Amino acid sequence: MKIGFVVDHIYDFDKQLEFGGAEISQKFLKDNLISASVEIRLITAKNILELKNVDVIHVHGANKFLLVSFLNLFLRKPLVITVRDYRLLCNLGMCLLRSDHICTSQEYLSFDLPYFLKNYSSLKHYPGAILTSLWQLLPRPFYKFFLKKCDRVICISAAQEKIYRSAGILNTVVIHNLCKFNLSKERRKRKILFAGKYSRGKGKIIIDELLPRFLKKYPTWNWVFAGRGGPNINDPRIQSLGKISFQRTLEIMGQSALVIMPSVWPEPFGRSALDALSVGTPVVASNQGGLPEIVENEKYGLLAKANTNEFQKALEVGIKRYPWYQEQIVRDLPRLKNKFEVAPVERHVAIYKALINK
Repeated sequence: MKIGFVVDHIYDFDKQLEFGGAEISQKFLKDNLISASVEIRLITAKNILELKNVDVIHVHGANKFLLVSFLNLFLRKPLVITVRDYRLLCNLGMCLLRSDHICTSQEYLSFDLPYFLKNYSSLKHYPGAILTSLWQLLPRPFYKFFLKKCDRVICISAAQEKIYRSAGILNTVVIHNLCKFNLSKERRKRKILFAGKYSRGKGKIIIDELLPRFLKKYPTWNWVFAGRGGPNINDPRIQSLGKISFQRTLEIMGQSALVIMPSVWPEPFGRSALDALSVGTPVVASNQGGLPEIVENEKYGLLAKANTNEFQKALEVGIKRYPWYQEQIVRDLPRLKNKFEVAPVERHVAIYKALINK
């Protein structure tokens, strides 16, 4: 069984930092499938014609989807895509901040684009942002057409699948991202970690509002921000590390009492939450998107509404009860391993076999 993994780049995860949760998830899936005796061939634009030698084409992400779909009109191979975001439905995704439905073209022009320009783009970048956003409207019908032609569209959470199905993509299946569980044995410090891009969608405004209050009320607690950006507060208890390696992120997670994910938009999954659980660290997260499928409320951490007051209440409970949540993660380790380590591999293999034998 030869599976062609179509990816944007082949990363050296020990040396490169320009990657995110999607690339980490691809690596875990590839490594675990190889361990399950599945032959994986990594395909980029440079060796795209090697797809003629595989049994199943598995596209990861949006960038090569149209190219592979057109090529497969001639190859006629079973075609699977894993969607780890919403870009094939709406490249900006601002519509998902106000509802769980993808915008129409009219709504895109009247709401998504103006909101994006106001909140995510500087004035000097307006011309390029406008042109790029308008250009992205053109391939929308092709994305939708070829998504419906795929043999399987793999969503990484039930919440994400709901949005794809509401957009008319019905050939979906849910398979969660993978991780490798390796519980940290380090003694936890009074440290709260935020890992990821410090943006509005990830809860920047919530953290900016609660952080000064929290530091005043809990002066012995420290905050660490790993990833692009961080709060604009000069305080020795706040450390902004910038982009760091995945292994270093896991090490800091394993030293922390809590990991937070105050996302205000519907996370397709929530990679940082799963990584935290993989080292035994509880999570305080918003109840958005796929996060409730990872963080069981009052068991592996807490879920809160995506607003400052509710999230701060949950965080204050979390700093008091985090040892208990850690115990629940340890107690449920076999169940968590099956859900996020074993079952995803088995489900991928089952799909590949079914398509080959079709």
